[in-house]
Amino acid sequence: MELLAFRNVTVDFTEEEWKCLEPAQQNLHRDVMLENYRNFVFLAHALNRNPSEHAVYEQPSIIVGIV
Repeated sequence: MELLAFRNVTVDFTEEEWKCLEPAQQNLHRDVMLENYRNFVFLAHALNRNPSEHAVYEQPSIIVGIV
């Protein structure tokens, strides 16, 4: 089975692109990415994965909105 990393399901914005979004769009993006991250963490725990060994635990840079 191939591991799926958090970065495989993210949408990243450049700083310039991020500034073009309305505040509501930025908040929605942040909320969705946080929910996705929580779901990844939950699934990894459900599968008894060690956080230090698996890519699903990579800290998401998109939480702050800018890559």
